[in-house]
Amino acid sequence: MERREKVYKITCPKCGHNFEKTLPTAIFALGEDREKIIKGNFATITCPDCENDFILNYRFAYTDEVNLFMVVNDPAFVDKKARLAFSTGLGLIGASRKDELIKHTLRLTYDYKALREKINILEMGLDDKVIELMKYFLINSEDFAYKPEQIKDFIFTEDKEFYLETVLNVGLRLEFSDILYDTIVNNYGDLIKKDMNLLVDRAWAENFLKAE
Repeated sequence: MERREKVYKITCPKCGHNFEKTLPTAIFALGEDREKIIKGNFATITCPDCENDFILNYRFAYTDEVNLFMVVNDPAFVDKKARLAFSTGLGLIGASRKDELIKHTLRLTYDYKALREKINILEMGLDDKVIELMKYFLINSEDFAYKPEQIKDFIFTEDKEFYLETVLNVGLRLEFSDILYDTIVNNYGDLIKKDMNLLVDRAWAENFLKAE
């Protein structure tokens, strides 16, 4: 496994000081960086001027060769144009690299919270598209306690459960339903296999069901 690195120009969010830092652009699941991502202290940067510590969200590829998935994280992916440019670039890579990527489930994220969730889902051998549809159906069920606009976060955790947080910072844990998961696979499995989207989140689930 080759550790690829790049020099980044960084601006301290506290004092505005500009400096450079060498950071890895290729992260592997068997390395210590995985634990840092899960614990939430990956890419902790210390400003050399004011000594402020902060987390830098930047572009890198996270690869799991055991569970065969790759997640490319880039804050720019919030922009649809950036995602399109990335997808277009995939069509220009060499044949050997393309064959390697085909073996992996490929996903895009734009922050570490989403990256952690993808790692948790894909390490368990689950389909993240099914997970997002589960969230959608739970949130929009008639007997659900909160309206969609009241929900700030709704994530799948390493404990194989859902954690929900409202805009009023009320936290709630929900059990994972194997029955609901299997029902979605049975009803939407063929359409999910045909879906080529790489960024899979709540917006993806809504658009997927509208198009269905």
